[in-house]
Amino acid sequence: MKDLPAPAPSPQFDMFAAFYGDPNKLSNTIDLWDAIPKYSCSARKQVALRDESGYLPMWECGFVYKRPETGEKIPAKMQLKPARLRVDGVEKDFLPSANEELIEEVLRKIFADQKHGHHYAAQEESYVDFSLAMIARELRARGHSRSLEQIKHSLLVMNECRLALFFQGNDKKAAYRGAIIPETIEVSRAEYLADPKAKWRVKLPFVYSQAVNSLQFRQFNYEVLMSMSSQLARWLHKLLSRRYTNASLTQPYQIRYSTIKRDSGLLVHSREDRNRETVRDALEELKAQDVVLYYKTGKSAQNARDALYELTPTGTFVSDVKAANKRQTENEQRLAANK
Repeated sequence: MKDLPAPAPSPQFDMFAAFYGDPNKLSNTIDLWDAIPKYSCSARKQVALRDESGYLPMWECGFVYKRPETGEKIPAKMQLKPARLRVDGVEKDFLPSANEELIEEVLRKIFADQKHGHHYAAQEESYVDFSLAMIARELRARGHSRSLEQIKHSLLVMNECRLALFFQGNDKKAAYRGAIIPETIEVSRAEYLADPKAKWRVKLPFVYSQAVNSLQFRQFNYEVLMSMSSQLARWLHKLLSRRYTNASLTQPYQIRYSTIKRDSGLLVHSREDRNRETVRDALEELKAQDVVLYYKTGKSAQNARDALYELTPTGTFVSDVKAANKRQTENEQRLAANK
């Protein structure tokens, strides 16, 4: 693999890579990208949807994106065309799900290490170098062990699937269209056996580069996220990390069941009582991981059938948010001073 040209200095990438706290425990949530429910079709759901020829239909989800600067709520739609891969000599369609979600989190963490991440601010391009073994070690350390073949499969799914994002009022022109991982340079088995340290390289989506350049990212507790077994608990944790910027023991966070169902795309059981049970389990995991101190379940004022969850944060989560707020404020001041 050829070396990339040295990127021009980028204060924004320096800020992306510098954390307020233990860097081993922290990462970045990327506002728009992490709002897209691209990992919402579970592996079990795919088995149910896949026909005898291995075909999967396009996966579509509606959600609402909330702009961090203004609080404006924008209805949006995601379309995800499956990846067509050959497995054991048979072609099958695959959609990204929880495995790919975890691997993207690891790639983002590696990208923030400037020995492995490359950001070209002027071209709005970002790359990350890694070995499959690096990802395997990190997943194993966080309690999500995957084989090298499983990791390679997930990378191919993210490269071969096609995502389109549409905002309300512009249904014909996609705001983003492309793969989750637009480009890959792979390492073959022969190359790996000759050099176990041989690196893959992937190009990260354009949305990443835009987010770095415009400081549309926030620090969050990666260690806590990767400790969770529930995909919905991880989704809620990242949502709270992005949106609950005024976290306080005296100002609980309120969210409706219908909002969780719409925006996560993860509550797909035909029985609503089972979906609500999934939410309760996720909230209990947030309690166990020292994110939520306690929660209350009530009724929405807009719809008595819609549950309203009121989440009171722990002191630990409040401290995490305060550190993220301080980092963001100081980053914005530094960027303004550099102009």
